[in-house]
Amino acid sequence: MNKIIRKRTLIIIAISLILGFSLCYKYFISSRTNSLPGMTKNIEKMSRKAITSEAIVNKIRQKTDLITMEVDLSDKVVLDDSWGNFDIFKKITYINFSGKGIYTVDLSKLKAENITIESKVNTISINVPKPEVKSVNIEEEKTTYEMDKGVFRFGDIKLTPAENQILTKKVKERMEEKLKEPTMLSTALANTEKSMKELVKTALDNKSSNYNIIVYFQK
Repeated sequence: MNKIIRKRTLIIIAISLILGFSLCYKYFISSRTNSLPGMTKNIEKMSRKAITSEAIVNKIRQKTDLITMEVDLSDKVVLDDSWGNFDIFKKITYINFSGKGIYTVDLSKLKAENITIESKVNTISINVPKPEVKSVNIEEEKTTYEMDKGVFRFGDIKLTPAENQILTKKVKERMEEKLKEPTMLSTALANTEKSMKELVKTALDNKSSNYNIIVYFQK
């Protein structure tokens, strides 16, 4: 008889403890979780940890340099080895250089303080470095040559390796100047803004689909 009473007592105590823990969690822990705008409770428990400045920066920094725009470039060089002004003695080579320019953003400069999250108005603001010209490369396979020679001129215009190196360097410098023109830089900023918005959405695993992402550029 005593064993039965003890067993029932232990069961009652165990049930009481379980109910007590459940009530404590419901009213003292669970009730502290505030709902994020536009999110259900199930998603919210996951998202509150993910939608933080540090989390965004950590994921974005997985890409050190973000390529925001590629530009096809061309430049024409004229090599004139004519004798005087007579057509029969002219000897001209036209070199049509093709190249590609790349703009990037250095994401290693991005810090947590560059990101502001306003959950009440569903807005994420991010202040990023301006895009810069990362590189200009000559695409030799696309470069073409044209010859214009008079009837009394023969052979091609030959360049030494040193002369060819100097010529290529000058062409790349002119292409880079083109990339730094205001119109090109303005287009690069617009493309960078679009790329950064997509990158932030990816970093948040699409949990911020209802957030308005605003991109500013550092001065």
